[in-house]
Amino acid sequence: MFITGIIVLCIASILRAWGLLNYKRGPGEGPLIVMGLTGRLVLAIISTVSIILGIVGAILIGSETSFFVGLIVFVAFWFLSGIWVPLLEWIGL
Repeated sequence: MFITGIIVLCIASILRAWGLLNYKRGPGEGPLIVMGLTGRLVLAIISTVSIILGIVGAILIGSETSFFVGLIVFVAFWFLSGIWVPLLEWIGL
């Protein structure tokens, strides 16, 4: 459960960082999937799914350790998303 929680948190933070990156870029510079009005809807759905995955990952880790560790992990997920943004931009996503 602990390893699964870590994997879910990593996937969630990368999804959230990708959504933040494309939201910051604007409608004309992003990939085809996020262009136009429906693109903002796609970004909102991706952001919501990534936050839900972050909560699930924190719960999985918290169930193996303690509640407070789960809370700390969720806060770490939130900040890890900000760290992924420049890396994803450097990669070209």
